[in-house]
Amino acid sequence: MLPYNTVGFGGLVDEFHDTSQEYWYGSAPVPTTIGLNDAWYEEDTVQYLDGYLQDDVALWHKRVHLYPGVKLVRTHVGAMDAQGYYYGYAGQAGKSYAFTEPSIGGRYDFAPDWNAFVNWGRSEKAPNVSAFYSLIGSAPSPAPVTVKPEYVNSIDAGVRYAGDWGKASVAVFNRQFQDIFSYSYDSSTGVTNEYNAGSARYRGFTLKFEKHFGDGLGLYANYGMTHAVYTQGFTGDNGTVTAGQWRTDVPKYTANLGADWSAGPTYLRLTDHLVGSQYLAYESGETSPRQLGSYQVLSALGSYKWKPAGAAYGVKFELFIDNLLNRNYAIGANIHGAAADYTNPTSASLYPEQQSAPGAPRTIGLRVRLILE
Repeated sequence: MLPYNTVGFGGLVDEFHDTSQEYWYGSAPVPTTIGLNDAWYEEDTVQYLDGYLQDDVALWHKRVHLYPGVKLVRTHVGAMDAQGYYYGYAGQAGKSYAFTEPSIGGRYDFAPDWNAFVNWGRSEKAPNVSAFYSLIGSAPSPAPVTVKPEYVNSIDAGVRYAGDWGKASVAVFNRQFQDIFSYSYDSSTGVTNEYNAGSARYRGFTLKFEKHFGDGLGLYANYGMTHAVYTQGFTGDNGTVTAGQWRTDVPKYTANLGADWSAGPTYLRLTDHLVGSQYLAYESGETSPRQLGSYQVLSALGSYKWKPAGAAYGVKFELFIDNLLNRNYAIGANIHGAAADYTNPTSASLYPEQQSAPGAPRTIGLRVRLILE
């Protein structure tokens, strides 16, 4: 019905099954008898089905493009637990969810090497199995499912260039999250609970640049800044959060700098990965005033392809060095109550301590790949 109109459609079917179990007591080999010495025996199932329809409508001599689309999603999540140490009663719980995820985008080619774009979309996510197995075991019949899907409305807009000078883009984004999933661990039952907790807004911008030279040398760089805060306060199992507080575990910026060079079968690459500071959470989930420091990791890779004359297969050798300078850094952390204060590891803790997950030290390795060319 339109002069230049390209329609695309497709879908995905996925099914997942999981069994998790642990048994206690008895001499080796420890018996595995449900109802006798099982801490838990659990079977989880996720069934997922989606179908999408999208379009590329080109107007004004193909200088303007519109991209409407819609995805229909149906998923079922469920869990079954046998009677055990953590489950006084056997049972099963599950729920089916149906989503409609619309999107619309546009692009305007205002010069031969330049275009401007804007996109809007909505996506949803069903709760994971922790929202269901936590309902089982405390009564003969599982408690009702109360967790709602989490969803986000996203807007992206920017300008892109691709021409003789390379490729570059600048863009801004806004993500509004609603019914955010949150989790809490009950040490008395050994069960993780999942529930909805407030809303948040992520805003920021990205910068990208890429340039290839005729002698095989390439340079690239990108930078992203994110401002992530709660927009709605709440009080839940993981404490109290107020609007305006920072979201935890979200770096304020990320950046990558890199250079590569290729000549025939030889390839070399040097990359510098930077991650900005991020706010840490108390063990209860509340945002703490403490931040994990920024860090920087330099890595290198060199490869060589070798293929004998007339052979159908070749071999690629890759030598890599991760964390070239052997920097000490932490990739994540939480704030816990001190030894005498485990009963209240929240913002009210008198002597909180930070437990960090260290990043990998310098790592040197060699990969050998068989390639078909």
